Amino acid sequence: MRHLAADPEPTAQWARAWRERTDPPGELPGTSVRPTRPEAPARPALARLRLADPVGFARLREGGGAGLREGEDAPDRADLDWAAGDTAAALRGYRARLEADPDDIAAWAGLALSLPDGAARTVLLNRPELALAVHRELRTAPDTGPDPVALVRWIGTRTRE
Repeated sequence: MRHLAADPEPTAQWARAWRERTDPPGELPGTSVRPTRPEAPARPALARLRLADPVGFARLREGGGAGLREGEDAPDRADLDWAAGDTAAALRGYRARLEADPDDIAAWAGLALSLPDGAARTVLLNRPELALAVHRELRTAPDTGPDPVALVRWIGTRTRE
């Protein structure tokens, strides 16, 4: 998501269709690639910790701070829930993060990993830039964007592959 951008004009058509409560457009927007700096996501490290040190991971998940270096921030709760296999709790956490910051790319990625198999997850795995671009287009002011899961389900009605 961080390095992909959906073409603006077709994205606006998708946003218009959402606002008008009609079916998604038949054509997917084109995508361009933009250079970005890579970011080290926490989820793989947490998954490795869970496998290598289950007791330490459990303490970390319980808030014990196990495995943290001096001055290091505790991992996000949703990431801990995902690494523990609690996808329902992780999904709630990523939705809450997106409600607080709709441009939180890591939360969009976490949402993709936490959703059950289906159209919404497929959209976030195959066309994440479309979901984010339409969501951005629909936000006219803070706290006004649609529910991310409802939006990707709607997009998924058109993009089933």
